[in-house]
This record gives sequence, structure tokens and C-alpha cells, in this order.
Amino acid sequence: MKVCLREIMDDVITGQIMNRVVCGENETEKSIAEIRVLLPSAISGGVIHHGLLGTALLKKQVPLRRITAKGDIVVKLSSPYDCAWTGEENAGLMIPSYCAILRGIHEETIDPYYLLGYLNSQYARKDLLMGVNASPAAMVRARALQELQIPILPIKEQKIIGEAYWSSCQRKAVLEKMAQKQQEISDCVIAEAVLEAGKIEK
Repeated sequence: MKVCLREIMDDVITGQIMNRVVCGENETEKSIAEIRVLLPSAISGGVIHHGLLGTALLKKQVPLRRITAKGDIVVKLSSPYDCAWTGEENAGLMIPSYCAILRGIHEETIDPYYLLGYLNSQYARKDLLMGVNASPAAMVRARALQELQIPILPIKEQKIIGEAYWSSCQRKAVLEKMAQKQQEISDCVIAEAVLEAGKIEK
């Protein structure tokens, strides 16, 4: 059985058009608050990468529906169309117009982590991209997202699949952090070697 995405959650919310609420270069004196921004580049492999979050100065309040809450799934509407789960540590982020929020998931019908895994699969991406031109900047339309067909398995099976997928996402995120740290160490070693070589030449 398959159902439309909009039928298994309370709301599908498109992100905030930034220039309506964010101070421009000459408007910083109008600032009323600073907010963390969930940049599309921070969404990858099912998780939100904190080191890639942005910040913005607000000149107007952002509607609460366009700010992440625990239990949301955030969808990147531009290539490569990744999705991420929003835990408690990722609540309070402003979502730009290049993203959408899936809120109020009906957990009696679908396991959130199973849904996350399916949305990150090649099957979902293929369906979402039908009718979208091949430009790298092409964005998935909100309606296409709402109408996306989701296969519904027995909830026990969903939970098993979802748990395995989420564990894999977390392991991958840890390995990526380790790889990034190792790269930083390697860069420091090279930098020190270059400085030392400069001293020797003098």
C-alpha cells in the first residue's frame, strides 16, 4: 500500500524567504535578534551537521512554523535533495526557502526514521524529480513533495528498518567527524613543515 506524504503528517511547510526577515548589509541597525539558520549544506546523510549552520540578524520575527522543532524532518528542495531528522539539539533553527519542514508525523501509521530513510532513497528522489528540469539549481515543488507516494509496511517492520537506518546515519556522522579531524591534523603537520623549511632556507 502507498499513501501521499501529506496524508501521514499534519503539515508540509516551505521555508522562509530570507530577505523578508533578515537584515541586509545596510540594515544591521534594524536588528531585533540573531538566529541560527539551517543552511542546505548542513543537511546530509540523515543528520544536521552543526559546524555548517549559519547565523542571521533578523529585522522581523520569523513565523514559528518556519523554525525547527523536535521531531521534524527537514527536506532540502535543491540538489542533492537530502533529508535530516531534527532532534532536540536541532530545535530553533530558521529554515530558508530552499528547504521544507515535515511536521506532525503520524507515528501510528509510519515510523519517522523509516520515513527519513525512504525520503533519502533513490526511489523517492526519482519520483520527486519527475517533471523537474535537469538544471542543478532545480527545486522540488512543495506540491510534488506533498503528493509523493510513500510505501507503507506493517509498523513493526518499519521500526526495524528505521532503527537500522538511523543507527547507520549516526555511525556515518561520527566517522565523518573523525575524518574531518584527521584532515585538520594533517593540514597542521604540513603547515608546520612548510614553516620549518622556510626557517632552514633563511
